Amino acid sequence: EVTMRCNAHCGFCDYWKTDASTKSDELRSFADAARYFNPMLVTFTGGEPLLRRDLEEIVAAVAQAVHLKYITLITHGGMLTPERALSLWQAGVSQFNLSLDYLDERHDRARGIPGLTRRILDTVPRMRELGIDNIRFNTVIKNDNIGDVLPIVRHAESMGCGVNLSVYTDA
Repeated sequence: EVTMRCNAHCGFCDYWKTDASTKSDELRSFADAARYFNPMLVTFTGGEPLLRRDLEEIVAAVAQAVHLKYITLITHGGMLTPERALSLWQAGVSQFNLSLDYLDERHDRARGIPGLTRRILDTVPRMRELGIDNIRFNTVIKNDNIGDVLPIVRHAESMGCGVNLSVYTDA
């Protein structure tokens, strides 16, 4: 978790309640920990990791610190542009995971970001045009979107993407 801050307002998460002042307490480097543990897999997440303006530097430092590696980035996608994705890809991200629980405006409402679904579905093909070929949607299965799972999987397949499924429970 490179930040606890987030600009989405997901009902199942409270990172958006994190005060912006916590930015000053965020670590500047994760390379020493990566060097010490030498993991095979590193996932950058948050909060919303794209709020970090120095994310490329953090990714590149970790990528250089470990030998055998696979680096993933989990984002809600609201701040992801094809250009930022390419910059992160070149810094060492191996796989982009974009949250997508619906294929329509219900996702926008669930995440509290107007236009989010359209932004994601417009950005992914442009990322692929830039040569970014490892994109997955992270879909949280809930009572109200269970009927949307197969359409999301089919849509992802048509875009050349995969899907990671997880189950949400508030109990």
